[in-house]
Amino acid sequence: MILTKTTKEQQQQNTRILSQFEFAFITCDLDQLKNLLDDQGIYFGRTKANALAYWNKLFLAPEGLAKYPHAHVNRGYSRYGSEVLEIRMNKTITINHEGIPQFRTFGEEVNRTADERVFRFTFSFREGKICGVQRPREYTADIEKFVELN
Repeated sequence: MILTKTTKEQQQQNTRILSQFEFAFITCDLDQLKNLLDDQGIYFGRTKANALAYWNKLFLAPEGLAKYPHAHVNRGYSRYGSEVLEIRMNKTITINHEGIPQFRTFGEEVNRTADERVFRFTFSFREGKICGVQRPREYTADIEKFVELN
């Protein structure tokens, strides 16, 4: 494996692409997701077409994400230091006594009373596109936990 250093420009570009992915996922915009993914990438161990088919079903099924009007995004880290994007989609939202919406923090269990769905992804980037998406097995809000283990 060849290790390369990511430049500031690449970091900014990757952050922008990640924000576009976040928005496309929350709005169930399959065309935008298609544009963000590299044709030769590996997504959940499969091809771009497989990933798009999965997301299409996820978005448009009778009880798909298109029926979940509330979204909240958290960020954390995988065991290997990759950024984890956590997207929480809810049909209902919990509001505290002051009228402020309440969302769960990164890594918390699914809130079944709010009919919540939680998705966590890590990403790889190449030449201005997403070239890999995985589901992290181990993740945390604070990377210090994993630094101590290594």
